[in-house]
Amino acid sequence: MGPARTASLCAAAAVVVAGAAALFTIGFADWEPSILVRMSESEPMAEVARFHDPDFALVPGEGHFDGVYFYAIALDPFARNQDIHTRIDRYQYRYGHPGFGWLSRMFSLGGIRTLPSSMLVVALVGMGLAGWAVSWIAVDLGRSAWWGLTVAINPGLVLSVTLLTSEPVGVGLAAAGVLAWFRRRAVLGAALMAAACLVKEPFAAVPIGLGAWEIVQMLRHRGEPGVGYRVALLVTSLVPLAWWYLYLRFHFGVFPFQEAPDLVGTPLAGWYESLRRAVDLSRTGGSQIGVVAVTAIVIGAAVILTGVARAVRLRSPFDLMFLVLVVPAFFYSWLLLLYPKDLIRELVILSVLVPAVVGSVSMKEDRSASAQQEQ
Repeated sequence: MGPARTASLCAAAAVVVAGAAALFTIGFADWEPSILVRMSESEPMAEVARFHDPDFALVPGEGHFDGVYFYAIALDPFARNQDIHTRIDRYQYRYGHPGFGWLSRMFSLGGIRTLPSSMLVVALVGMGLAGWAVSWIAVDLGRSAWWGLTVAINPGLVLSVTLLTSEPVGVGLAAAGVLAWFRRRAVLGAALMAAACLVKEPFAAVPIGLGAWEIVQMLRHRGEPGVGYRVALLVTSLVPLAWWYLYLRFHFGVFPFQEAPDLVGTPLAGWYESLRRAVDLSRTGGSQIGVVAVTAIVIGAAVILTGVARAVRLRSPFDLMFLVLVVPAFFYSWLLLLYPKDLIRELVILSVLVPAVVGSVSMKEDRSASAQQEQ
């Protein structure tokens, strides 16, 4: 089977697996796609949602999740309607990553009632794009095209589709950007990476890691042409996010990160506190959550440490992306780590990179192997 067909199958598998999880959820909720937004019946946005769609499915307070914020951003893309964006908590922080909401509004073709369905379509397109691009990246590095299936079986990505959050779209855009970059379509690659950064700020690790790789390669192989141009393009891919942050600073009076100080803290303290709280939960009424949380936190830490141990070799750009991305993970507070549903989403980008970091050889060796195969 050729790589093109395999890449298409990997894309289809990602869409089918995530789509099945979403459709089962919708099917057992009277076929209301709005159930995936996870909007609480007690929160202020519920009034707006029910105004636009009287049948909008609401959940109990404990069922609330981040899809609500992207729904609000889709309704008010540039935070100009005070009656919408002020109804979500920490709206200054939420608007720091508007890309998923923007794309969902575009795909809804202006229809507000169809926004939940549009959000689901955008998330599934992101899954398909990610599966396809990862498959081709593996081929370009001399690996099996079936590596694209890692997208379909990534718990964080599939969960994100059922919660209508931004990770699948971000991974899809970032992976497509890396693929374009590897194939020397630098402008297209930079544009896709710029879009990924607007979907979620941690995706800035992709152009930063690639830029650092270009510089490392220049130092290792002096005289390599075009490095300055490529690095400049990668820096340019960060400009849209920087401009958006400036817009929010002048509009809200604060930068987005200033509104979430409790999400970060002393290095590693959040991991310790998460384990302590998880053990406490395992001994009380939340015993089932606590038991799973302890396991998930330990596995998450093991994944990070394994990745770091391999990434310090600096043998591919994925190593540098991983190292850039892992730095903030050391500062996460327990709010991001305690509950498994949050933990696997926060670590989803790292988990996507781990196979490339752990299973890779040097880019130089990859290219030599590919050249030998072509001969």
